[in-house]
Amino acid sequence: MDYCTIRNVDKKVSKILFGTTLDCLERDGDGDELLDSAVAMGINTLDTARVYVDGHSEASIGGWMKRRKNRNDIVILSKGGHYDMGTGKSRVNRKEMHKEGKIGAFGGSNWAYERLKEANEYAEKHNLIPFTVSSPNYGLAEQDTDLWGGGCVTISGPQNKETREWYLKNDMPVIAYSSLGRGMFSGRVKSAEPEKIGDIMDQPSIEAYGGARNFERLRRCEELAAQKNCSVSQIALSWLLHQELKTFAVVSSKNVGRMQQNVDSLKVELTEAEKKYVNLED
Repeated sequence: MDYCTIRNVDKKVSKILFGTTLDCLERDGDGDELLDSAVAMGINTLDTARVYVDGHSEASIGGWMKRRKNRNDIVILSKGGHYDMGTGKSRVNRKEMHKEGKIGAFGGSNWAYERLKEANEYAEKHNLIPFTVSSPNYGLAEQDTDLWGGGCVTISGPQNKETREWYLKNDMPVIAYSSLGRGMFSGRVKSAEPEKIGDIMDQPSIEAYGGARNFERLRRCEELAAQKNCSVSQIALSWLLHQELKTFAVVSSKNVGRMQQNVDSLKVELTEAEKKYVNLED
Protein backbone atom coordinates (compact mmCIF):
# COMPACT_ATOMS: atom_id res chain seq x y z
CA MET A 1 0.00 0.00 0.00
CA ASP A 2 1.10 3.55 -0.69
CA TYR A 3 0.33 6.36 1.74
CA CYS A 4 0.24 10.14 1.52
CA THR A 5 -0.14 12.99 3.96
CA ILE A 6 -3.10 15.33 4.14
CA ARG A 7 -2.72 18.58 6.01
CA ASN A 8 -4.29 18.45 9.50
CA VAL A 9 -4.57 14.65 9.48
CA ASP A 10 -2.21 13.18 12.09
CA LYS A 11 -1.73 9.86 10.28
CA LYS A 12 -0.68 8.97 6.76
CA VAL A 13 -3.65 8.15 4.56
CA SER A 14 -3.79 5.06 2.35
CA LYS A 15 -4.09 5.82 -1.37
CA ILE A 16 -6.99 3.38 -1.47
CA LEU A 17 -9.99 4.20 0.74
CA PHE A 18 -12.51 1.51 1.60
CA GLY A 19 -16.04 2.67 0.76
CA THR A 20 -18.65 1.57 3.29
CA THR A 21 -21.93 1.72 1.41
CA LEU A 22 -22.33 -2.03 1.87
CA ASP A 23 -25.39 -3.88 3.10
CA CYS A 24 -23.31 -6.00 5.49
CA LEU A 25 -22.85 -2.83 7.55
CA GLU A 26 -26.59 -2.67 8.20
CA ARG A 27 -26.04 -4.99 11.15
CA ASP A 28 -23.31 -4.12 13.62
CA GLY A 29 -20.70 -6.86 13.51
CA ASP A 30 -21.61 -8.40 10.16
CA GLY A 31 -18.99 -6.36 8.34
CA ASP A 32 -16.17 -6.98 10.83
CA GLU A 33 -14.33 -9.63 8.81
CA LEU A 34 -14.53 -7.53 5.64
CA LEU A 35 -13.11 -4.50 7.45
CA ASP A 36 -10.41 -6.74 8.95
CA SER A 37 -9.47 -7.85 5.43
CA ALA A 38 -9.24 -4.27 4.20
CA VAL A 39 -6.88 -3.39 7.07
CA ALA A 40 -4.79 -6.49 6.36
CA MET A 41 -4.32 -5.17 2.80
CA GLY A 42 -2.88 -1.95 4.21
CA ILE A 43 -6.02 0.17 3.92
CA ASN A 44 -6.19 2.40 6.98
CA THR A 45 -8.80 4.88 5.75
CA LEU A 46 -12.57 4.37 5.59
CA ASP A 47 -15.04 6.50 3.66
CA THR A 48 -18.46 6.79 5.28
CA ALA A 49 -21.34 9.22 5.96
CA ARG A 50 -24.31 9.50 8.27
CA VAL A 51 -26.67 8.63 5.42
CA TYR A 52 -24.79 5.53 4.22
CA VAL A 53 -26.65 2.21 4.56
CA ASP A 54 -29.71 3.98 5.97
CA GLY A 55 -27.64 5.50 8.74
CA HIS A 56 -25.97 2.25 9.90
CA SER A 57 -22.51 2.59 8.34
CA GLU A 58 -20.98 4.95 10.90
CA ALA A 59 -22.35 2.95 13.84
CA SER A 60 -21.08 -0.34 12.41
CA ILE A 61 -17.61 1.11 11.88
CA GLY A 62 -17.63 2.47 15.43
CA GLY A 63 -18.58 -0.93 16.83
CA TRP A 64 -15.85 -2.63 14.82
CA MET A 65 -13.17 -0.20 16.03
CA LYS A 66 -14.30 -0.69 19.63
CA ARG A 67 -14.09 -4.47 19.33
CA ARG A 68 -10.72 -4.36 17.56
CA LYS A 69 -9.36 -1.55 19.78
CA ASN A 70 -7.83 0.04 16.69
CA ARG A 71 -9.32 3.55 16.64
CA ASN A 72 -5.88 5.16 16.79
CA ASP A 73 -4.82 3.26 13.68
CA ILE A 74 -7.77 4.21 11.47
CA VAL A 75 -8.52 7.38 9.51
CA ILE A 76 -12.23 8.11 9.11
CA LEU A 77 -13.59 10.26 6.30
CA SER A 78 -17.21 11.11 6.99
CA LYS A 79 -19.68 13.77 5.93
CA GLY A 80 -20.93 15.84 8.86
CA GLY A 81 -21.94 19.19 7.44
CA HIS A 82 -25.35 18.28 6.05
CA TYR A 83 -28.51 18.54 8.11
CA ASP A 84 -29.75 15.77 10.38
CA MET A 85 -32.21 13.74 8.33
CA GLY A 86 -34.22 12.86 11.43
CA THR A 87 -34.69 16.33 12.89
CA GLY A 88 -33.93 18.59 9.94
CA LYS A 89 -31.51 20.57 12.11
CA SER A 90 -27.93 21.49 11.34
CA ARG A 91 -25.38 18.99 12.66
CA VAL A 92 -22.49 21.46 12.71
CA ASN A 93 -21.94 23.45 15.89
CA ARG A 94 -19.04 24.62 17.97
CA LYS A 95 -19.07 21.51 20.17
CA GLU A 96 -18.38 19.27 17.18
CA MET A 97 -15.43 21.15 15.78
CA HIS A 98 -11.71 20.92 15.29
CA LYS A 99 -10.57 22.29 18.66
CA GLU A 100 -11.97 19.26 20.52
CA GLY A 101 -10.02 16.90 18.30
CA LYS A 102 -13.13 15.33 16.78
CA ILE A 103 -12.23 16.67 13.36
CA GLY A 104 -8.72 16.86 11.93
CA ALA A 105 -8.95 18.06 8.34
CA PHE A 106 -11.95 19.84 6.89
CA GLY A 107 -12.96 19.13 3.33
CA GLY A 108 -15.83 19.42 0.90
CA SER A 109 -17.78 16.65 -0.79
CA ASN A 110 -19.12 17.66 -4.22
CA TRP A 111 -17.97 21.27 -3.93
CA ALA A 112 -17.13 23.19 -7.10
CA TYR A 113 -13.58 24.49 -7.03
CA GLU A 114 -14.87 28.09 -7.09
CA ARG A 115 -16.72 27.39 -3.84
CA LEU A 116 -13.63 25.81 -2.28
CA LYS A 117 -11.56 28.81 -3.36
CA GLU A 118 -14.05 31.27 -1.87
CA ALA A 119 -14.26 29.31 1.40
CA ASN A 120 -10.48 29.21 1.81
CA GLU A 121 -10.10 32.88 0.99
CA TYR A 122 -12.66 33.63 3.70
CA ALA A 123 -10.87 31.32 6.15
CA GLU A 124 -7.54 33.03 5.53
CA LYS A 125 -9.05 36.49 5.94
CA HIS A 126 -10.76 35.58 9.23
CA ASN A 127 -8.02 33.37 10.72
CA LEU A 128 -10.13 30.21 10.39
CA ILE A 129 -9.19 26.63 9.51
CA PRO A 130 -9.17 26.14 5.71
CA PHE A 131 -10.36 23.17 3.69
CA THR A 132 -7.38 20.90 3.02
CA VAL A 133 -9.06 18.10 1.05
CA SER A 134 -11.88 17.66 -1.45
CA SER A 135 -13.98 14.72 -2.63
CA PRO A 136 -15.41 15.09 -6.14
CA ASN A 137 -16.04 12.48 -8.76
CA TYR A 138 -12.81 11.75 -10.60
CA GLY A 139 -11.63 8.93 -12.76
CA LEU A 140 -10.87 7.86 -16.29
CA ALA A 141 -14.59 7.85 -17.11
CA GLU A 142 -15.79 11.19 -18.42
CA GLN A 143 -19.15 12.12 -16.86
CA ASP A 144 -21.70 13.19 -19.48
CA THR A 145 -24.67 13.89 -17.20
CA ASP A 146 -25.13 14.66 -13.52
CA LEU A 147 -25.57 11.24 -11.95
CA TRP A 148 -28.01 12.47 -9.30
CA GLY A 149 -29.79 15.12 -11.32
CA GLY A 150 -28.15 17.88 -9.28
CA GLY A 151 -25.15 18.27 -6.99
CA CYS A 152 -22.77 15.67 -8.45
CA VAL A 153 -19.48 17.50 -9.02
CA THR A 154 -16.91 15.92 -11.31
CA ILE A 155 -13.41 17.01 -12.26
CA SER A 156 -13.03 14.35 -14.98
CA GLY A 157 -12.81 14.93 -18.71
CA PRO A 158 -11.21 17.59 -20.91
CA GLN A 159 -13.90 20.14 -20.01
CA ASN A 160 -12.61 20.21 -16.41
CA LYS A 161 -8.96 20.90 -17.19
CA GLU A 162 -9.13 24.32 -15.54
CA THR A 163 -10.51 22.75 -12.36
CA ARG A 164 -7.69 20.19 -12.19
CA GLU A 165 -5.14 22.95 -12.74
CA TRP A 166 -6.58 24.78 -9.70
CA TYR A 167 -6.33 21.58 -7.61
CA LEU A 168 -2.72 21.12 -8.69
CA LYS A 169 -1.74 24.75 -8.11
CA ASN A 170 -3.29 24.71 -4.62
CA ASP A 171 -1.99 21.25 -3.69
CA MET A 172 -5.55 20.15 -2.88
CA PRO A 173 -5.78 16.36 -2.40
CA VAL A 174 -8.55 14.60 -4.32
CA ILE A 175 -10.57 11.84 -2.65
CA ALA A 176 -12.09 10.43 -5.83
CA TYR A 177 -15.41 8.62 -5.65
CA SER A 178 -16.98 6.57 -8.47
CA SER A 179 -13.41 6.22 -9.70
CA LEU A 180 -14.40 3.26 -11.90
CA GLY A 181 -17.36 5.05 -13.44
CA ARG A 182 -20.00 3.15 -11.44
CA GLY A 183 -18.93 -0.10 -13.12
CA MET A 184 -17.90 1.21 -16.54
CA PHE A 185 -14.27 0.24 -15.86
CA SER A 186 -14.96 -2.66 -13.53
CA GLY A 187 -14.09 -5.18 -16.25
CA ARG A 188 -17.63 -6.49 -16.41
CA VAL A 189 -18.66 -4.10 -19.19
CA LYS A 190 -17.06 -5.14 -22.49
CA SER A 191 -16.26 -2.67 -25.25
CA ALA A 192 -17.28 -5.24 -27.87
CA GLU A 193 -20.69 -5.75 -26.23
CA PRO A 194 -22.12 -2.26 -25.58
CA GLU A 195 -25.66 -3.62 -25.80
CA LYS A 196 -25.11 -5.56 -22.56
CA ILE A 197 -24.20 -2.55 -20.43
CA GLY A 198 -27.69 -2.57 -18.91
CA ASP A 199 -26.91 -5.94 -17.31
CA ILE A 200 -24.16 -4.27 -15.26
CA MET A 201 -25.12 -0.62 -14.71
CA ASP A 202 -28.35 1.18 -13.84
CA GLN A 203 -29.84 3.77 -16.18
CA PRO A 204 -28.50 6.93 -14.44
CA SER A 205 -25.00 5.42 -14.47
CA ILE A 206 -25.32 4.49 -18.15
CA GLU A 207 -26.40 8.03 -19.02
CA ALA A 208 -23.51 9.47 -17.02
CA TYR A 209 -20.69 7.12 -18.05
CA GLY A 210 -21.85 4.93 -20.93
CA GLY A 211 -21.04 7.30 -23.78
CA ALA A 212 -19.02 6.55 -26.91
CA ARG A 213 -15.85 8.26 -25.66
CA ASN A 214 -15.83 6.13 -22.52
CA PHE A 215 -16.37 2.98 -24.55
CA GLU A 216 -13.27 3.90 -26.55
CA ARG A 217 -11.37 4.48 -23.29
CA LEU A 218 -12.61 1.07 -22.15
CA ARG A 219 -11.39 -0.56 -25.38
CA ARG A 220 -7.94 0.93 -24.87
CA CYS A 221 -7.89 -0.20 -21.23
CA GLU A 222 -8.75 -3.72 -22.36
CA GLU A 223 -5.87 -3.56 -24.85
CA LEU A 224 -3.35 -2.46 -22.21
CA ALA A 225 -4.69 -4.92 -19.63
CA ALA A 226 -4.06 -7.79 -22.06
CA GLN A 227 -0.52 -6.53 -22.70
CA LYS A 228 0.29 -6.14 -19.01
CA ASN A 229 -1.54 -9.25 -17.79
CA CYS A 230 -3.73 -7.32 -15.39
CA SER A 231 -7.39 -6.29 -15.17
CA VAL A 232 -9.22 -3.39 -16.79
CA SER A 233 -10.03 -1.95 -13.36
CA GLN A 234 -6.33 -2.04 -12.45
CA ILE A 235 -5.46 -0.01 -15.55
CA ALA A 236 -8.17 2.56 -14.75
CA LEU A 237 -7.14 2.81 -11.08
CA SER A 238 -3.46 2.99 -11.93
CA TRP A 239 -4.24 5.89 -14.27
CA LEU A 240 -6.05 7.70 -11.45
CA LEU A 241 -3.56 6.96 -8.68
CA HIS A 242 -0.52 8.02 -10.66
CA GLN A 243 -1.67 11.47 -11.71
CA GLU A 244 0.30 14.63 -11.03
CA LEU A 245 -2.53 15.55 -8.67
CA LYS A 246 -2.45 14.05 -5.17
CA THR A 247 -5.18 11.46 -5.72
CA PHE A 248 -6.87 8.84 -3.55
CA ALA A 249 -9.48 6.35 -4.77
CA VAL A 250 -12.61 5.30 -2.91
CA VAL A 251 -13.41 1.72 -3.91
CA SER A 252 -15.53 -0.95 -2.34
CA SER A 253 -16.38 -4.61 -2.70
CA LYS A 254 -17.61 -7.44 -0.53
CA ASN A 255 -15.31 -9.70 -2.55
CA VAL A 256 -11.94 -9.76 -0.79
CA GLY A 257 -10.12 -10.93 -3.90
CA ARG A 258 -11.49 -8.03 -5.91
CA MET A 259 -10.45 -5.55 -3.23
CA GLN A 260 -6.95 -7.02 -3.32
CA GLN A 261 -6.95 -6.45 -7.08
CA ASN A 262 -7.83 -2.81 -6.44
CA VAL A 263 -4.93 -2.47 -4.02
CA ASP A 264 -2.58 -4.20 -6.45
CA SER A 265 -3.39 -1.55 -9.06
CA LEU A 266 -0.80 0.59 -7.27
CA LYS A 267 1.84 -1.78 -8.65
CA VAL A 268 0.65 -1.47 -12.26
CA GLU A 269 2.96 0.92 -14.09
CA LEU A 270 1.77 3.11 -16.94
CA THR A 271 4.05 5.29 -19.01
CA GLU A 272 3.04 8.89 -19.66
CA ALA A 273 2.26 7.87 -23.23
CA GLU A 274 0.01 5.03 -22.02
CA LYS A 275 -1.82 7.33 -19.61
CA LYS A 276 -2.50 9.74 -22.45
CA TYR A 277 -3.52 6.88 -24.72
CA VAL A 278 -6.22 5.48 -22.43
CA ASN A 279 -7.57 8.99 -21.83
CA LEU A 280 -7.86 9.78 -25.57
CA GLU A 281 -5.09 12.37 -25.37
CA ASP A 282 -2.87 10.82 -28.06
